[in-house]
Amino acid sequence: MSTESSLYADRCEEELAAADRAASQDERIAHLEKALRFGLLAAKSRGPARPVDIEQWRREREGAR
Repeated sequence: MSTESSLYADRCEEELAAADRAASQDERIAHLEKALRFGLLAAKSRGPARPVDIEQWRREREGAR
């Protein structure tokens, strides 16, 4: 994970924790909105995900058991 991405992910976690401690519903929603924004920025800064063949993944997973 890139440094930028991990910083966004850390901020997302901080905002989620702040939402849990919020005194009012409005304050909680504000923290959740910030957490969502930072989560989206973290995902965007990682770049595109590689495609996954779900059937191949299942076969490999079953073979590992």
